[in-house]
Amino acid sequence: MAKLKVPSRLLRNRTSKISPPSSPIHRLPPELLIEIFLQVTWEPKMRDMWGVRPTGLPLVISHVCGIWRDVANKCSSLWTSVAIQRSSAVAAPATSHVHDSVNGSRVGFPLAQLYLQRSGEQPVNVEIVVRPPPSFRDWWTRRHAYVLSDLLLPHAGRFKRLVINHHSWECHRILWERIFAISMPILEDLQFYHFSLRDADEVFATGGLAPPKAELCPSLKDMIIGVPCRWQGFRQSNLTSLSFARLLVHHCPKIQELVEILRLSKDTLDKVEILGAFEAGDSGASFSPGERLSLPNVRMLRLGFYNARDLRPLLHRVAFPALRALVIINMYGEDAFGGYMRDLHALCISHLFDTMIRFLPLSQITFLILRYVCFREERFPAWASFQRGCVEEKHLPTPLRFMASLTSLRHLFLISPDTATLTSMNYPMPLMSTEDSVSRLPLVLPNLSFLRIMALSPKNYRNIFDWIVQRHSVLRAALSERYHVGPFLRRMHLCLPEDAQATVDALGYPGLACEETVSYRPGIHQMKYPVMHDDF
Repeated sequence: MAKLKVPSRLLRNRTSKISPPSSPIHRLPPELLIEIFLQVTWEPKMRDMWGVRPTGLPLVISHVCGIWRDVANKCSSLWTSVAIQRSSAVAAPATSHVHDSVNGSRVGFPLAQLYLQRSGEQPVNVEIVVRPPPSFRDWWTRRHAYVLSDLLLPHAGRFKRLVINHHSWECHRILWERIFAISMPILEDLQFYHFSLRDADEVFATGGLAPPKAELCPSLKDMIIGVPCRWQGFRQSNLTSLSFARLLVHHCPKIQELVEILRLSKDTLDKVEILGAFEAGDSGASFSPGERLSLPNVRMLRLGFYNARDLRPLLHRVAFPALRALVIINMYGEDAFGGYMRDLHALCISHLFDTMIRFLPLSQITFLILRYVCFREERFPAWASFQRGCVEEKHLPTPLRFMASLTSLRHLFLISPDTATLTSMNYPMPLMSTEDSVSRLPLVLPNLSFLRIMALSPKNYRNIFDWIVQRHSVLRAALSERYHVGPFLRRMHLCLPEDAQATVDALGYPGLACEETVSYRPGIHQMKYPVMHDDF
């Protein structure tokens, strides 16, 4: 035995020298590994109607080595984000799966099933985002919806966030009716969309979906509605965020129905979003200003329109006294019309902004986004007219009156702005004519500290370039006339072609009253404009 012990000891020593040292990460305790895994797989809340969270990371982590697999499988909170896409449905021989008459196989959702099993009793976030497939053989049938709902129903009590966006109205309806027939006591965030025009006749025939029953979703706080509903049955109250996303005019609520839906959460709403259209209904009926619904806690308002006239009845009937952030979006995008229709569309936008000047507390707004907003071409008064005090406010162009009302604005984001919008930013604010009024006359947007301008066409590049040159001359004249120009811009983001950027560099950023600029090249650098507004 003594002779055997010596070679054995020598063999162990030799093996230890040959084997590479273990990685330091393998010496970490499981608790610390779990924290690292959770940090790596965490994703911020998304609002992209066609996007889902990248939920494959937990599976990748579990395949690295046996130690990581054991740690990941025991961490139920690592598997709480369940994403279901068109490719999630795969052929499977399991007898419990339903036969699909289209592709002749049995379908299942093994990855979703794995995540639901490993998440244990943890609250889960479920996102069903199924885009139209490239070929008919990949098209989901109603059987796919039944299989998926059978898989999800036993776990519905754990749903904390639910997103449904399906290209097929039939599948969408099956998922909706089956899932919302049972209680989801901890569901806080609900988003449902349907943007396919393929099923328009079927959608119109069904009259829309029944809204979720309030008693089945008592914890619901955030809601995005992007499918036709039977609005008379909407009873959800105490929401903090409510959004109507791209509803077609025949499927959206009438103005009175919309007001009643908002009334159910009038004391709790913090954010309201209306993108698309809604039926005017009896908007022409007379009502007194005292009948306006007040939403005292709404700080964020996002309005998108196809026809700017659709939004005016809302502003007439609903007040937003605490508003701090405003987003205005032309849903048709850039250059949607030409000729007479373009002028008519721009005139409707001007009338909408007139209504906002009248009914919104613009003087307290600190955050503003204008996207594809195009006004009528109007003649702007000369600077000398302001110096003589001979221009009355009612005679000013609408965009100038709008900009002049934004006395507290700090963050401004412009996407494809027109000439009128940019020109309005270079004017002094009209005040009553008094002695020494010129020396006290502030420029428009006196408190602006962050400006981002994004252009999507050569025409808009020219608008931005002209604005920069004009801003330089205006500031120089203002300083010589002892105008109050307010604090300098802290940061300015510009999307300009190279030749325009060279001219801007020659002017010098201090001459533009800006401490720092960030430049983007069209077609080379992607200028991202989603922003956080937690500090407004």
